[in-house]
Amino acid sequence: FPVTIEQKVTTNKTRASDDQFYSEILMKITKEAEIDLPHEAIHEQMDAMKADLEEKLKQRNQTMDQYLKANDLTEAKLHDRMHQQAEDILRASLVANKIAEQENIEVTDELVDFEIAKIAEQYKMEFAKVKEILTPNISRFRAEIRDRYIKEFLIKHNS
Repeated sequence: FPVTIEQKVTTNKTRASDDQFYSEILMKITKEAEIDLPHEAIHEQMDAMKADLEEKLKQRNQTMDQYLKANDLTEAKLHDRMHQQAEDILRASLVANKIAEQENIEVTDELVDFEIAKIAEQYKMEFAKVKEILTPNISRFRAEIRDRYIKEFLIKHNS
């Protein structure tokens, strides 16, 4: 049966509320976890975030000064905000890694193939073609699968 607009909206709302719930759970665990982050790791994350922001600004034909002004920021405020976000991202990543380790959430080649087969079926494409398309970004695809399984685990055990 074709999916109705109402079903799509309901699915999107459910996904959004699951995402929000997952973020809240992960942040709660992260805040309670005692994690010592190396200064270098924080600055590497900040560099990646800044490069990402600069790329987005470039695509919008916007300068950093224009961005700062539009968002009522100074370079110091942006730096402080990015520093906090970098810490939050790294802490959440370490917590997620620990959960995956403790719960034996591991992305095997068979699981990757299973997820590729689901995509192939969904888009009515050949398995080999989907695998070929995903192969250049397979490590990111693996990470997305792992993150989804961690998210599902946390939601299931905190509902």
